[in-house]
Amino acid sequence: MDDKQLEEGLDLLKTSYERVPSNFDMVEILNKIEEEEVPSANEEKLKTSKWQKVTVWAVSLASIIIIGILGSTFLLNENAIQGEGELNESAKEFIDRLKKEYPIEREKRREMLNLPEEEFSQIEFISSADMYFQHYTDPRSTPFIEGTIYTDLDERYDKILDQLKLPSEMEQEIYKGNKLTKAETIEFMNKYYLKVSMLKGYANEKLDEYKDKLSIYKVNGLYNMNKILENERNLSKELQNLRKIAQNQSLELEIVEEGIDIHFGYSFARLYTNYFWNLDPIANGYLLMMAYEPFTYASELIYPMDKTLIALLTMEGVLLDEEAFEYGRMETYYTSVFYYLVEGTMENPVFDENGVVKQEYKEIWYTMANEEANSPSPYLLIPIVKEFEATGWTKSEAWEDFTYGDIEDALHLAKNGDLERFMPERLVNKKIGNETLVDDDFLLRIQAMYQSFAETNDQTVLKEATAEEIVGLYYYCIQLGDYETQYELYIKDDGYYQIPKAEYMSAPHEKITEFRKEFSSFRFEQRSDEGGYVVLTLHPENAQYLQDTVVGFAVIHTENGWRAAFMPTQ
Repeated sequence: MDDKQLEEGLDLLKTSYERVPSNFDMVEILNKIEEEEVPSANEEKLKTSKWQKVTVWAVSLASIIIIGILGSTFLLNENAIQGEGELNESAKEFIDRLKKEYPIEREKRREMLNLPEEEFSQIEFISSADMYFQHYTDPRSTPFIEGTIYTDLDERYDKILDQLKLPSEMEQEIYKGNKLTKAETIEFMNKYYLKVSMLKGYANEKLDEYKDKLSIYKVNGLYNMNKILENERNLSKELQNLRKIAQNQSLELEIVEEGIDIHFGYSFARLYTNYFWNLDPIANGYLLMMAYEPFTYASELIYPMDKTLIALLTMEGVLLDEEAFEYGRMETYYTSVFYYLVEGTMENPVFDENGVVKQEYKEIWYTMANEEANSPSPYLLIPIVKEFEATGWTKSEAWEDFTYGDIEDALHLAKNGDLERFMPERLVNKKIGNETLVDDDFLLRIQAMYQSFAETNDQTVLKEATAEEIVGLYYYCIQLGDYETQYELYIKDDGYYQIPKAEYMSAPHEKITEFRKEFSSFRFEQRSDEGGYVVLTLHPENAQYLQDTVVGFAVIHTENGWRAAFMPTQ
């Protein structure tokens, strides 16, 4: 709501305030909108507050409430505003049904959370639902119900009661229902996220009241989750109940920054395990945001950079989808996390003690630089990587000039479909130390090897192939469904475990659609003259819900080069 809209709303309130229920404090909400401002990315860069807070969702909620009430007021005709006219039968039925059922449904949720009324009413989506109930059932609101804005009162009734639903109930609806379309998933995730955020806000506010008591379970001045869990029976009944409430709504008590703080965070394990398959894959971006937020603590990344990058790229998929919409928090997180992954933090700077870019940043940047064409990542990272490569990873003007504004501009271009026109030339050197990126060049080499080897299965053809290339060829055969050629890549030595070909061909086989989307890089680690492992780094899209982001693939050296061991990833 801009200043002009706010001023018009205030003018309208001057003539309609008396018709609003007396216990609805409109002035307080309007003041809240005026006072709460969402910090810009540049402001966020300079702040050193304990938590990076984004309040846009609260402003959106208050705006929705006000717009709903002001909108209905504006659409009333003159007679309705003066209170003239009788309430029709459908409107009377709507009000009577709401008065009867709303208190019952509300009490049902209070009992589900096992909270006293005073605590229950503090949860924001409950207090919001109460506002709507009071608005529609107050005698002074009769003209509103009679107005033409409410042509479908049954739908209005359902929406009011839906506001009372707890996140756990929404999860159950997904579990019992049919698979949602992308549009339906987006609508569900926005509602689900908002309710989880509000409940999490309530839980963390209550948790603050118990932190002094939990401090006795600190170890070396840091909260220790094992100590807390070991002494769970000794916790106050109120705190035990709070933790139980949170767990039932997919919130888990967790430590922050190795114990500097403790809070309730979202755990999507239950939703992913039981309900995820009924959601469109675009839900990934929302779920990872919910699990990783607020992403930073005291201007430091909370989670490892590789995990954070997975969340960033998955959120990017939502932000660039034409059907997606959200409340703005995701874009703010995206911009902030992108900046820290490029510019580093105080505790983990980009450069080592010799002034050279650290290996972990090189790997992150190469992964970002090789994302899809319409992604802001390659658009922004390719120039930075090229300049660093040219100076031995010691200097880049593009990195020095990098700002939040660059990220925002690139995201805007990508949303409009214009970014690819400005994409810089792709990287030529794709090697990170001994790390081989699974990119277009690598795929072309693998395809050429396949053409040479598949026709004859001549083992000498692959004598000069690297271990990484053998593994790439192995997965390329799986992609093609050519399991006979894949079998020929296994070790043919009686000194090692083998599976007869007939038995192997009759057994179930792994299936993949495109191995480039399975892995982002390969790294060979030789353990002896005869063998070693190729460490496969999973592609971000493939690793987002896994604890480990790498897989070891056993290879054995023969007179004709490297070959796969049977059951190589066991």
